[in-house]
Amino acid sequence: MAGFAFSKECKIVGVLDVLTTAASTSRAGYVVDTLGFNGCCFIFHNGTGVATAVKSFAVARSNVAASSTSLTDGQDILGTLQTLTATTDDDKIYYCDIAVLDDTERYLLLTCTKSTANGDESCIAILYNGSESPVTHGTGSGTSGGSGAVSGEFFTVTTEGTA
Repeated sequence: MAGFAFSKECKIVGVLDVLTTAASTSRAGYVVDTLGFNGCCFIFHNGTGVATAVKSFAVARSNVAASSTSLTDGQDILGTLQTLTATTDDDKIYYCDIAVLDDTERYLLLTCTKSTANGDESCIAILYNGSESPVTHGTGSGTSGGSGAVSGEFFTVTTEGTA
């Protein structure tokens, strides 16, 4: 009996690339186009920061994507700001789940703000409650294609053997 297939029912999009070295520069993620979905969950992975580091992230929305990393007249979504501190929040995963989306403001953008000395971070978005399935995952191109192409495998059996 086939059940719910997460990778077939949700769209995965890269938002923030993993940094190869710790960076202190604030950065915008890649725009996420929510057209055809009723929810979007950002999953933010915070790296190890230095003792004085302070980092925050928030999600804005708009009806126009100006580029792959900016919105035209984007406004923060109330309550999405999350502030992380070094040592307390090192190497933790945070999420921001926006369960009700509006097609008139279909583009979302996560922005990570950092103090002068910070560790690295990465983020993906998972779009869910889509109007159609199966879905196509982020392609890493276009105005809202995410930071890189998403690929993976789907299995219908769990037979043991060589991976």
